[in-house]
Amino acid sequence: MKQKYTMFFMTLFLLAFSYQAQGQTISGTVTDAEDGERLSGVNVLAEGTTTGAVTDLDGEYTIDVPDDATHLVFSYLGYSTQRVAIDGRTTIDLEMSPDLVELDDLVVTALGLEADRRSLGYAIQSVQAEDIAATRQISVSDALSSQYSGVEVRSQAGVPGAASSVNIRGRASLLGSNEPLYVVDGIPVSNAFNTTVTFSSVDASNRAVDINPDDIQSMTVLKGPAAAALYGIDAANGAIIIETKRGPDGDQPSTQIDVSSRVGFTQVSQLYEVQSQYGPGTDGNLALTSPAHWGPHVSELSYDGDESSNYHVRGNPVLADDPSATGEPVETYDNMDAFFDTGMSIANQVSISTGTRDRNLFFSFGRSDEDGFIPKTYFKRNSVRLNGDAYLTERLRISGRANYVNSQGRRAGRGSNFTSMMIPLTRTNPVMDLTYGTSDPANDVFAYENPDGSARTHQGRSATEAGGFNLSRGPDSPFWTINNNVYRDEVNRFIGNAMVSYDVTSWLNASYRLGIDTYSDRRRHNFDLGSSGGDGREGRLFEETYTVRNLNSDFLLTYQESFDNDFELQIIAGHNYRTDNSNRLYFSGRGFEQRGLFHISNVSQEPDVQHSTNPRELVSVFGNANINYRDLIYLDITGRNDWSSTLDGRSFFYPAASLAFVFSEALGIDEGFMTFGQLRLSYANVGNDAPLFATNSYFVTSSTGMSYGNSFSFPYQGVVGTTASQNIGNPDIEPESNTTYEIGADLRFWDNRLRMDITYYYSRNRDQIFNVPIPASSGYNSYLLNAGELENQGIEVQLNITPVTTRDLRWDATFNFSRNRNEVVELTDGVDQIDLGGVGGNIVPRLLPGEAYGTFYGIGWQRDDAGNKIINDDPESSLYGFPMATSEQIKLGDPNPDFTVGVRNTVSYRNIRLTALVDFRYGGDVWNGTEAVMRHNGQSAVTENRGETKVFEGVKASDGSPNDIEATITQAYYQNLEGYFNVNEPFVEDGSWIRLRDVTLSYSLSPSLTDAIGLGSATLSLWGRNLLLITDYSGIDPDTNLYGMGDGASMGLDYYNNPGGRSFGVEVQFSL
Repeated sequence: MKQKYTMFFMTLFLLAFSYQAQGQTISGTVTDAEDGERLSGVNVLAEGTTTGAVTDLDGEYTIDVPDDATHLVFSYLGYSTQRVAIDGRTTIDLEMSPDLVELDDLVVTALGLEADRRSLGYAIQSVQAEDIAATRQISVSDALSSQYSGVEVRSQAGVPGAASSVNIRGRASLLGSNEPLYVVDGIPVSNAFNTTVTFSSVDASNRAVDINPDDIQSMTVLKGPAAAALYGIDAANGAIIIETKRGPDGDQPSTQIDVSSRVGFTQVSQLYEVQSQYGPGTDGNLALTSPAHWGPHVSELSYDGDESSNYHVRGNPVLADDPSATGEPVETYDNMDAFFDTGMSIANQVSISTGTRDRNLFFSFGRSDEDGFIPKTYFKRNSVRLNGDAYLTERLRISGRANYVNSQGRRAGRGSNFTSMMIPLTRTNPVMDLTYGTSDPANDVFAYENPDGSARTHQGRSATEAGGFNLSRGPDSPFWTINNNVYRDEVNRFIGNAMVSYDVTSWLNASYRLGIDTYSDRRRHNFDLGSSGGDGREGRLFEETYTVRNLNSDFLLTYQESFDNDFELQIIAGHNYRTDNSNRLYFSGRGFEQRGLFHISNVSQEPDVQHSTNPRELVSVFGNANINYRDLIYLDITGRNDWSSTLDGRSFFYPAASLAFVFSEALGIDEGFMTFGQLRLSYANVGNDAPLFATNSYFVTSSTGMSYGNSFSFPYQGVVGTTASQNIGNPDIEPESNTTYEIGADLRFWDNRLRMDITYYYSRNRDQIFNVPIPASSGYNSYLLNAGELENQGIEVQLNITPVTTRDLRWDATFNFSRNRNEVVELTDGVDQIDLGGVGGNIVPRLLPGEAYGTFYGIGWQRDDAGNKIINDDPESSLYGFPMATSEQIKLGDPNPDFTVGVRNTVSYRNIRLTALVDFRYGGDVWNGTEAVMRHNGQSAVTENRGETKVFEGVKASDGSPNDIEATITQAYYQNLEGYFNVNEPFVEDGSWIRLRDVTLSYSLSPSLTDAIGLGSATLSLWGRNLLLITDYSGIDPDTNLYGMGDGASMGLDYYNNPGGRSFGVEVQFSL
């Protein structure tokens, strides 16, 4: 609690000691230079001080400035900032000119270089700090959602700190990484998502979560290889360029303190619908130990009064006519509603910005505490940042960035394993009370423990002796799991860089930048004595530590010269050295001597210890030439050569070229209609690096999973053992190759009130790296090859519109549209298809020539040529009157969306601002595997139709006539046809949605009120995230991702995934 209120007391301290210097009073009126309308809400600041004011509803202001103040700075959204000399005046009126979209606005491109947007021959897109902050996301990956065209973000779950997968312009690699490169202040940083046995079934984080969104000034997406060519093979999937905040940019010294405090609440957004009419058992018979829900109707049940019952405080459910029945009817329970809680988040941030344009500092401290709607889960992050820039002389500039982050998480299990939350919640029969009558089951041991301390087995399974394993035990109670089977992790991370830049002459600059990104990621997972999962009944402990250190070195020479006022030439030559080192130390042990003590000293059996090191080096030289003809035509040529340690000393060259033509100025088009028009064209070729150790065959230690069976690794009980890898390395392997062509236009109309950016791209990804199956007689399973091709082509549209702008009212709208078509062109000789894993041999995401990446294949319904289902009309068949299943797997769906749309509207009226982001996705199928199991076991609400008759639409198998056979829906139908182990087609659903991604309503306090309390400005905001979801998908949320970040096999797979959440809260921001 002390930590959560640290910022509150700091705020009181700052307020108590704030003061305003006495001096002169200045007043005036601010108007629009075009129409003369008075402007309300204009910020007026005495430069070099913290003294400020805001114009009122009549555009008037009054400000008391110190005697030593020399200038006033006027700033207003959508207008050019103006700096006005005081010169002893007491009245200063000002006309401000609209600046809806600056034609020559600067954007940050590769290597942290700044460029005029008009000069770029490729598509990039930037989002500023206020739109990032509006998402109220703890991770920058999630903040990308719907803000950029061509960028797809897939969430893992709605739990605190869970990873998200980011993909730009479709998947470019069949089996390799498809995640973009993250660059912070010019330095590539790790976004690793380390999944091993310890965290293979938990909603863990990727390392983008370490970047504090409140520190970000802008975030730019480099979408194609031409934009990211200077980064070489590291940016084969695009790049996300993040620039953090810096000190003041004025000529006079100034200091500003900004404070924000946010409180939010998170609830489950959508859950499965379970049946509440039938008890446990099969074929209508009661069986408390059965995982099926095909028992008698609950109206036929009563309690027997057995106080030792695992199911209810009033005894076991029995048939009402049983001699032991007390006559008290059984109750039914909504166990999911009883389990999920309301999570609470608190985020505080203080930042200090001081200095001038020549020498400045930016300091920030931020703390986020987010408790999940799954009880006892949380993610906490502390972030400290110090940024500094200084011109030591007119020619010599230095800068530094330092960021320390500590994060801690307590995670939730997911998927098909015994630590999953959703398995017991969906499988427990509604007549069984998981809370066992307690009011606070997450903290009351009586809810999940018997008096002797053993686990309550709410599905009626008997515990097995320590050391054994009995699948019939069933999953643990979720209340047992959150208290006794705990995942924890802690990360300590430092990201920093130092740069020196020297103007050798007026036309030559030399710069050097050294950056480091290092962190330790320590994880622990334990199964206490008596747990079901991972032979946990004897107790088991897993500990794992990753130590990562990445160094990046850049040296650049920049030549810039103008010729005859017609041509400008800029040439960049550079060298990059990058080294990535990752060390993993792993420990697992079993056999606890004492319950509740999760420490190595409590392990009785010989532990399993593993250590691995993964080094990688990349050496590169690169060059870039940009020719500018009269600010009308821009030609940009880039070349980079990489030498990667993952390959046997091979050298790879990657070229890129782009052309931009500002035709509106070249043709003299009337600016009253078209303010600006640019056409662009680009070509690029870049590689995607080979995985570590791809060139060699190596030996590994083997281990088994930890979910449904005993698991161990060598050395085991004193026996040392290794096994040869099943895959043969290839010393001739080369990087994957991505060749992309792009054409686009930037069009702006009516004094920039409408801006349209359109891009078409086509990319061909050759030399895909994957393991090709070989005969078992070789002693191996596969051989690593460069083979196969993948194609992406698509359209991106961005619209920026200002429909209304008046004295009091302004309305801005941003529209992003993306459409990508992905196709596997070919694999290799002898390989017809590649299965990406799927779930339990059921539904299979597949790579198949002519199909999209990850297309779903599985068992479907037999159909005639017209698409009608074929109905079994054989009276002797047990499935008489039911649809017939295919004998082989068929294509069932495509997880890739047809198109996506993001629309942000921002309306400002006087001191009130409303912004909302609406997210549309059309297409993109999802396999609802949880529903498939629930129907098989009779848990789904759909199965309440048991005993009803139905005539299935279709045609009879014998003669093709319309079906008229009445079939009775029974347990056999769901277990032999429409269930998990049989026909998959009913569970492949359309994942389209309309989602209110975020909404914020803000009110800025009037100058009179802020002056009265000694503040420069103050804003109160109400915010919400994911408040509305409209979808036909029957599962938890179509925006879900089973296997976590970066795994294409998980697209569209929903199998006991944790649900999403909706959040709402309040935020206070003020400056001193």
